[in-house]
Amino acid sequence: MIAGVCAGFAACGDDKDDEGTPESPKQQSFPSQYRSTLSKYITIYDGANPPKLEGTFVMSPDELVYTSDGARDPGAILSDYYVKFSNHNIANNTITYQGMSKGGTADDGVGGMISGSGNNFTVFFYTTTNYRGASDKRLTAFSGTLTSNGIKDLRWAWIVTEKSYDPDGLLPAEGVYRIFKDGDGLAEPAVWPN
Repeated sequence: MIAGVCAGFAACGDDKDDEGTPESPKQQSFPSQYRSTLSKYITIYDGANPPKLEGTFVMSPDELVYTSDGARDPGAILSDYYVKFSNHNIANNTITYQGMSKGGTADDGVGGMISGSGNNFTVFFYTTTNYRGASDKRLTAFSGTLTSNGIKDLRWAWIVTEKSYDPDGLLPAEGVYRIFKDGDGLAEPAVWPN
């Protein structure tokens, strides 16, 4: 279960941000210390004019692209993954995300930043993961191209940015990252599972 979020997004990134106006939304920069690692597997779209992103989409199949710790083989198929984006604030380029594996429990609503231009976007945010008393902090990102049929080439990634408490080694080590994609290339609109 993911809980917690980086408050005050200026503290989340490390790049200079333009102040922005309602006519020119605030430019949010993907944290540079993780860009080179993750951009080998996920396209990071910069820009202050991403598409209006709202709705629920399903990654089916949800396919593992890469894991830096070798925990699973690339191509492994996981449970369908539902992604919900809401509350897209165009003036500030903020957005709310929820995620849930088919039959699993939903992640709490998490506030994030969105960048991109045209139909291309990248959503990124920080979370705290808690599992059986262990915890860590992660940067999570989603990236794709919004179309009338869904999100083309939707990929998502996470990287452990800080180990908090994990004496039994239940969670991945700091620096471990995993990349996933929609296996058929299109995350289609869906109804949020009950």
